[in-house]
Amino acid sequence: MYYIYRTVNLQNGHDYIGKRKCPLNKTPLEDNYLGSGKALQLAIQKYGKENFKKDILATDIETVEDLNLLEREYISRFKEQGEAYYNIASGGDGGNTFKYLSDSDMQRLRDLQRSLTSTRYENMTEEQKKARIDKMLATKASWSPEKREAYIKSQSEKRKLAASMKSEKDELVRKQKFLETWYTAPLDVQQQRKDNNRSARLRYEASLTEDQRRERRHNLSNKLGKEYSLISPKGELLHIKGLQNFCRETFGDAEARLAVSRLKSCKAAEYKGYKLLK
Repeated sequence: MYYIYRTVNLQNGHDYIGKRKCPLNKTPLEDNYLGSGKALQLAIQKYGKENFKKDILATDIETVEDLNLLEREYISRFKEQGEAYYNIASGGDGGNTFKYLSDSDMQRLRDLQRSLTSTRYENMTEEQKKARIDKMLATKASWSPEKREAYIKSQSEKRKLAASMKSEKDELVRKQKFLETWYTAPLDVQQQRKDNNRSARLRYEASLTEDQRRERRHNLSNKLGKEYSLISPKGELLHIKGLQNFCRETFGDAEARLAVSRLKSCKAAEYKGYKLLK
């Protein structure tokens, strides 16, 4: 059985809407679970679990689909009334909801984290601060070499993942800004950019030697060319990538277009002993 709940901070009235599968041999009211939202967890650490209460909004929900639908509906209704303060995501399937958040929601989450954690350490007494540091040092000192190495590796992987996600986001922002400036420019400016790009491409191609052009065509063919199978005049089976490039290299530039046309012909599919397999 599933249920929907609302956890309320008794100190300031801020609340959180969540869903839960009821544990065996317990009713929703007997379940002490308050929620796993990031902002809610930080608030519980700051104010203490005793300063939160849980109300049951809906019970006896049988399917996960109905549970997700109801959670989204409740969050939407409470947010319309200016509530569901600790709910950052819109609810539903759960999981890594951070990657689906808008920039404004991510900024709100950062502000919440900053406000909830900035005073938590400052409000501790000197004894509490010392006990916290001692506990952290004792925990890490008791680790085995294998666990310490695994911890260092996990932290390194987290930093790499964060760096890659930041670079991907920066690249998306750069592309978005480029597209915005490109398509919002006047038509004459857009046409001038296209002409400049075309002129630069023609100048680059004109600067290449014949060997460089041949190598460039070969690389493009290997990368983007379609695969074909042919029978050579000697009866050998050939697998090629890029029919036009193969014809240029085999028959020369002058005959390349004719060779491609003949090989792709529905009737003949043959040119100078080479047969294209359909």
